[in-house]
Amino acid sequence: MRFTFSTLAYPHLKIDEVLERAKKFGLDGVELRVADDGIHLKPHYPIGKEYVDTIRSSGVKIVSIAGYARFSSVSDEERKRNEELLKTLTLMAEQLEAKVIRVFAGRFEDDSESSIKRISKSLNKFADYAEKHGIYIAIETHDELSRLEVLLRLLKELDPRIKILYDPANMIMLGEKHETVFPYPIE
Repeated sequence: MRFTFSTLAYPHLKIDEVLERAKKFGLDGVELRVADDGIHLKPHYPIGKEYVDTIRSSGVKIVSIAGYARFSSVSDEERKRNEELLKTLTLMAEQLEAKVIRVFAGRFEDDSESSIKRISKSLNKFADYAEKHGIYIAIETHDELSRLEVLLRLLKELDPRIKILYDPANMIMLGEKHETVFPYPIE
């Protein structure tokens, strides 16, 4: 897989139009946006046959899905809701033969150490589940995780099967330097 893009780039287009553009541009695959607004796909499993048929008949591979699960909330109820969402996203990714689910930490509502503990606790308990379904969970460098120091502290707490989706723009906007972050050796 060399070139892919997110359907976030085309919120005004229907999924078949997005897939048509992906083929036209010669892309290898797309990341499918999954959100409650249902612009491209709602977080619901199983996915309707007509929708899956549209994707499969396009010949474009869905390589990942971008779900809006967040895990830093101080509310146990909110984290539980997001954990249920992650379970649904995992099943959806498996049905679409995608290999990655993009998730987020969310804004830190209190100190970073407490937030990191909540994020790692939620995500680590899904490492086995995701692996069983042939899926990687990738947490994006977004919000507070756009700071290298915070990201490195989280990495120490995460199961190694949980991956990082590096978004250089988010990190550069907070003053990090790509040439420092990107080659950083992560053990």
